[in-house]
Order: sequence, then structure tokens, then C-alpha cells
Amino acid sequence: MLAAAGALRAPAAWVFIALTTLLLATVPRAAAAIAFIVVGAFQALEFTASFRLVPPEALYASPFALVPQLPDGDLHVWLPMLLILVAAGLTAVAARSIHHQDIH
Repeated sequence: MLAAAGALRAPAAWVFIALTTLLLATVPRAAAAIAFIVVGAFQALEFTASFRLVPPEALYASPFALVPQLPDGDLHVWLPMLLILVAAGLTAVAARSIHHQDIH
């Protein structure tokens, strides 16, 4: 059961990896800084929600809030599938952007 919980959390990390890939393709010099700012903003959102400074519904902005919380929560497979589609879309846009760049 714990292996399934870990496997269902992977698409949330893939969204961040795909976002970073897109940033590297479009703004390579600032990509690392922007990627760390995005991850830090989501972490700050989780901290503020845990201290009840923002409503719990604000966590739905984070990809990690969209994955099933196993082993305690219900198993909803469609949300990780949605995250996989988002990650694939971001990766496709990044690949297309890199393809159109002049590397000379």
C-alpha cells in the first residue's frame, strides 16, 4: 500500500520537473531561481495552511494536494492522471521551444 502511495505522488513531482524544463527552455539564466521560488511558494502555502493562516482550500493550488493521501484517504486515480497530462503538456511545450532555438 505504501508503494502505491509513493507511486501516486510521483506525478506531482513530475509537474515541477516539467515546469523547470519549460523554464530552462524559455529563460535559461533565471530558470533555477524561478524554479526554487515556485517550490518555496508552494511550501510556504502548505505551512500557512497548516497554521490556519489561509483556508485549507488554498492548498488546491499545489500539485501535491491533488494526489490521494494514502493509506488514510480515498483512492482517486483521475487526479494523478490529470497531473500526468499537465506534466506531459509542459514537457511538450518545452521540447517544442528547445527545438525552435538556434544553438549555434
